[in-house]
Amino acid sequence: MKKKNKYLSILFVTLLLLTGCWDKKEIDDQQFVISLGIDKSEKETISSKNSYRYNITYATPNLSTVQKNGGGNEPFRYFQYVTGDTLTGTIKKAQAYYLEPINFEHVKTIILGKELAKDKVLFQEVLDYIDRTPQFGRTVLVMIAENTAKEILEAKEETKPFRNRYAIHSQDITSIPDELIIDVGKVLNQLINNEGTTFIPRIKKGKNNLGFSGGAVFRDYQFQGWLDEAQVRVLSWTLGKNKGGYFPIWYQGAYVPYEVSHISSKVVSATYDKYLKVKVQIETEGDISEYILDNSKKYIDSKWVKQLEIELEEAIKKEIRDVFDILQMEYKVDIIGLKDQLKLKYPKVWKEIKEDYEKIFEEAEIEIDVNISIRRIGMVY
Repeated sequence: MKKKNKYLSILFVTLLLLTGCWDKKEIDDQQFVISLGIDKSEKETISSKNSYRYNITYATPNLSTVQKNGGGNEPFRYFQYVTGDTLTGTIKKAQAYYLEPINFEHVKTIILGKELAKDKVLFQEVLDYIDRTPQFGRTVLVMIAENTAKEILEAKEETKPFRNRYAIHSQDITSIPDELIIDVGKVLNQLINNEGTTFIPRIKKGKNNLGFSGGAVFRDYQFQGWLDEAQVRVLSWTLGKNKGGYFPIWYQGAYVPYEVSHISSKVVSATYDKYLKVKVQIETEGDISEYILDNSKKYIDSKWVKQLEIELEEAIKKEIRDVFDILQMEYKVDIIGLKDQLKLKYPKVWKEIKEDYEKIFEEAEIEIDVNISIRRIGMVY
């Protein structure tokens, strides 16, 4: 019996050693996509023979330039272009043309062209494809191009090529805080759980670089319009996500930057009687990092700081009110998180309004309360 078990053990080990890598794929035989751009075809046609709805641009790295001393004058990345009727068909066409399977497991950025984002059907198809394709990680960044995704991917910067999490080195923190940089997971979650409502940052091409510039607002999967840089900054305040940002104000003959070190935003009251009445409280702490060097000026004292806090509160409150008016009256969409807070904190109120929330939101009276605390003013002599 022992001898039989011994033979069985040897046979079992031998079988394991003989299995090999039955599904292996050589690295050199694959296209590893790092950035994917999807545009609406300029010559959109649908027929029984040819259909052109999508223009896809994808970037693959030049592996020789990744080496420490390699690359020389070679390009950092290669571009492939393909047009097709569906994303599945377009990708298969690319694989057949370039004779190599396409791998999306290393994609860092997905850029959607402006015209595609404005086409509700194409926008939904693209997101459905991304959702169903397991190779796309949920942390892949999603952006809307100011014009075309192809233009953004092909852009050449003075300092660095478009790579990794794109050109985040050129990001202006006053336009979009890190917390509002949206990835695939967030976009899909917001769209599915909020009836097609979301915000996606806009990326634009400058003279010598790439950078964020506001973002796009969607309702019912339909593009509603843009928010500019200042409006997105205000949006981040209402979401309590502007830590590390700053707010400049003209005060007593000079621009004074208020740098945010802590911020919170919450709904502190909500009632419904013919219309929704809500109070949003925003509390923030921060620093004053510069003023103006002038010996004729008085030293900064507690009175000066207190008056500046009041001025900042009024200025920020006004900008928030202006953005709320755009969201309520023009875009008619709640991307400020009000719906979620009402569900959690005021379930009785939510029960009354949930069936007609979009209409009620448009007519809601939203009171804004901003409390600012300046903690530090820097070192002065």
